[in-house]
Amino acid sequence: MVTNLKLILNQQSLIPGSEVSGALSFQVTEAKSYKYAKVRLIGRAHVYWLNTSGSGRYQSTQSRSATREYLNLHVLVWSQQQAPNGKLHPGPYSFPFQIPIPNQRLPPTFGRKNGTGSILYGVEGRIGTGALKFDHVVQAELPFVEVVDINFPRLQAPARREVTKTICCLCCASGPITLSVEIPRTGFCIGEVIPLSVNLENGSNRQIQLSATLQQRVVYSAQGHHRYGGGQVLRLLSERLQPRTPTLWSPGNNLIIPLSLVPTMTSCDIIQVIYSLKVAAQIHGATSSSVEIPILIGNVPYRDPNQASVTGSFPPISVPPVAGPAPYSSQQAPTAYGPQGATPYNPPGGDPDLSAQEGPTPSDPYSFTSAFDSPE
Repeated sequence: MVTNLKLILNQQSLIPGSEVSGALSFQVTEAKSYKYAKVRLIGRAHVYWLNTSGSGRYQSTQSRSATREYLNLHVLVWSQQQAPNGKLHPGPYSFPFQIPIPNQRLPPTFGRKNGTGSILYGVEGRIGTGALKFDHVVQAELPFVEVVDINFPRLQAPARREVTKTICCLCCASGPITLSVEIPRTGFCIGEVIPLSVNLENGSNRQIQLSATLQQRVVYSAQGHHRYGGGQVLRLLSERLQPRTPTLWSPGNNLIIPLSLVPTMTSCDIIQVIYSLKVAAQIHGATSSSVEIPILIGNVPYRDPNQASVTGSFPPISVPPVAGPAPYSSQQAPTAYGPQGATPYNPPGGDPDLSAQEGPTPSDPYSFTSAFDSPE
């Protein structure tokens, strides 16, 4: 009989091109015939939700689901041919293993197993008995980190948006309200401050309050249908601005990307995580005016192209990613904000400390604008 079956792993997390290694150990208490001992590395994405339409006798519920398999690699660490009479005799056993991971773009660990969507990686050790239901199995989750580099020319170009609004009251129209927003680039690293510049030309007779919001959007896709999650990561408010007064506003160092935030994820076609920066002018007694700029959030620090390149090598990224947002909810939880205050995004998990990897600039693999488009 097999007891104390466990996986001893040498890694706490994985990145593309690395490996998972360790040992499959167990204790045999009595001689018995076994077929094999193997270790398998699995990576899989899955989404599932229910759609309910109609009411009463006309109410119907439909399920939506989709699955993607990214890794299914295994290594045989022991076979029946290696033992006398095909049996394992009493005593402790430990079989080392090593499984290389393809150096290709794979989505990171995300979400929870019982949520709307998840991407999970794990290692499984199995002692085969010849009857699958009687196999001895041990499993361990192993977080996978996707390296998201923001150092591409497209992401280093500045972005500017502008909108003009006129307030009409009966036959009278106020002076125009022009909101201009600018950021120096559209790629930012977790833990970095977004240098936002807002110019407001208030030609009206209304008070205005500005807000800057970092927004996360999670898009779940299955069978041609979509469901959305995410919400506000943080929000900053200006003081109330007086009528007929031009204002230049910047949140300064308050608009900082939380270290616990999962980076932009577009490498999975059934789960995508995208971000945008929204600036709104909340006009007293009238509808607000706003602009929105899509941004990409990565985990490789920004390198100023105008500075000399850094020589030497950096250690590889080897930290566990944090969990994604809670499952989709049609009702967003209420959040309190205050003037000049921020409410940070705080999912479960630690704060990663990520290092850059110096090397030639690869082709730009990120395309996140399409995720903002409305589904058909």
